[in-house]
Amino acid sequence: MHGIDEEFLRGLNEPGVMDRMARMHGWALRGVLAMVDDDAPALAQVIADIKAFDAEADQLPGGVNRWMFVGMRVSDLGKELQRMAQDSGVYVPLESAVPGTVAILERLAPPDRREAAVELVLHQERIAAQGGRTAELVLFQMALTAWLARIPGLAPVLEVLRLELRSRIADVEGEAAGIPRAERITRISDADAFDFLEWLFDGPGIADVMSRDPADWSAAEHQVISIVKQHLLETPVPESTTPEQKKAMLARLIQIFQAAVGTPVATASPVDTRTTGRPRPSARNTKRRPGDKKRKRR
Repeated sequence: MHGIDEEFLRGLNEPGVMDRMARMHGWALRGVLAMVDDDAPALAQVIADIKAFDAEADQLPGGVNRWMFVGMRVSDLGKELQRMAQDSGVYVPLESAVPGTVAILERLAPPDRREAAVELVLHQERIAAQGGRTAELVLFQMALTAWLARIPGLAPVLEVLRLELRSRIADVEGEAAGIPRAERITRISDADAFDFLEWLFDGPGIADVMSRDPADWSAAEHQVISIVKQHLLETPVPESTTPEQKKAMLARLIQIFQAAVGTPVATASPVDTRTTGRPRPSARNTKRRPGDKKRKRR
């Protein structure tokens, strides 16, 4: 376990230790998500939060400090992505790992730590001297993990991985805040996502042409459902969505489907899908609310 001895395991029962670890785990996930999102300000905030964390964070048992613990959690995520690639037969171009990681750091790492982080990537023999205890090493690990997350084919679209990261963040940050597991909203069902789509479009709309079976979804449909679920993680009650959010969400989802079917969009912005596919109309069972007319089976 990353060189952690029995002292560390015994120390997990000390008051407050698990809460501090959950908070640091959240930062590990948020740092990777910021790099996946190309969000330099969010990444800078994560690094600043870790640096400013109270001194108790450096009193974890077994000599583990905050940077080391965050790095361990990032490394675990990277290994999980590698296993996903191996299990699904996705090619991991290791020859591109170094230039890919460097490019992410040069684009996103905080300016005061960028050069040192890049140097670690280019001269990995220096890592041992770091002892796993520096921000620069954590940035290296986050960038490498974000590079792995963007490997084509690892997920139907990048939004699927974004959703998974946000779900895990909701779980560990809920733990850090002392919210009982049964009360944490960490997963959104497909049914809830379809219900939101019907609410968003004030009727069947896009949801009417989508299969309820994820196995039948195109890349665009995976993207739409993942975007909706990310929104519902933060705003579980559709009616709590602000008018501005609703307008932006409608525009974004319509644009995704227009791009998928090759319809020109006048105000197009980047779409994360690596492949696009025409939504496949199919019959599906939908929940009917009181007063809804029964739709004819297609």
